[in-house]
Amino acid sequence: MAQDGMLRELQTPISARETIRSEVRNNDDCLGCRIVGSAAFVGLGGGMLYTGNRDLNANRQKILQSKSIFGFKTRQSALFATSFSMIGLGLYRWFN
Repeated sequence: MAQDGMLRELQTPISARETIRSEVRNNDDCLGCRIVGSAAFVGLGGGMLYTGNRDLNANRQKILQSKSIFGFKTRQSALFATSFSMIGLGLYRWFN
């Protein structure tokens, strides 16, 4: 008989809102998880900024001569936006 109650409980669907509320209440985010998660995002953003900027400057003449609709400034802006987004996500992960 006890198994019937457990089976019924497992078969009833739980709404997404209820699941999110229970996750927020049970915030089991350890310090190590925050350090690794934020370091991964900040490292990814910093590495992307460094290598992307290096490669863009190395290929500057090729990009300018290609007459592409995505010129040098457009590519540089996209690189900065993506890199700083990753760094921002790392900082968000650390503080929240």
